Amino acid sequence: MKITLIGAGNLAWHLGPALAAAGHEIISTFSRTEAAALALAARCGSQPVTSPDFWHDAAEVFIVCVADAALETLTPHLRLPPQAVVMHTSGTFSLEQFRALLPDHEVPCGVWYPLQTFSKAIPVRWEGLPILTEAGHPDLLAKARQIAESLQAIAIPLCSDERRQVHLSAVIAGNFANHLWGIASLLLQQINQPLRLLEPLLQETLRKAVLAKDPFRVQTGPAIRGDQATLERHLQLLNHQPQYQKIYQLLTESIQQTVSQPNDS
Repeated sequence: MKITLIGAGNLAWHLGPALAAAGHEIISTFSRTEAAALALAARCGSQPVTSPDFWHDAAEVFIVCVADAALETLTPHLRLPPQAVVMHTSGTFSLEQFRALLPDHEVPCGVWYPLQTFSKAIPVRWEGLPILTEAGHPDLLAKARQIAESLQAIAIPLCSDERRQVHLSAVIAGNFANHLWGIASLLLQQINQPLRLLEPLLQETLRKAVLAKDPFRVQTGPAIRGDQATLERHLQLLNHQPQYQKIYQLLTESIQQTVSQPNDS
């Protein structure tokens, strides 16, 4: 397909080259910042552009890879060619919100949301990656699926409300968990140990949670055991970091209030 990417952030940085490698032609890469447009264009073999006027663009598919706040400010200024279809990549922005912002409400629009975290310096594995799709027309939904499958990703059609629920789950499981890893890393640095020390534990915890289907049922640790002595010792170690102490207490209470069937470990 002939595709234009609107936005040059972390997602577009990885998506553009992946689409090009899959055989798609990247026509244009847009950013309001010329340097960003040029950098992404160099990765995709495309034309860098800084104007949202795409009336003469040869692409048939426009993928908007910007944050929600930018969606609200950029979308009303998009001028798309007659042959265009357009999809956004947000986990929370509804299809109807997007359609309402488009200057031409008749342009076929959809959603192509990769369920993944993206950082420019970290390579992305597209194979098997869930892509949550939505569209008001079956032909566009099929096109969204074809783009996903060209990357060996898995297209999963969900409505806007379902996608928002998935995004909430992803924030808790991904962003919040990463913040906890950051806290753990700081605590380990105090004794000159790397976060890698916890890698086998983290991998096994994830493996058990996914295999069990109900992570509550494989919860371990002092909170689920009611080991008050250990809990008190941990809280004392956090006396000089009250914000982390609050997180520890809150999660401990949540674990203890959750009805579960802990194992013996």
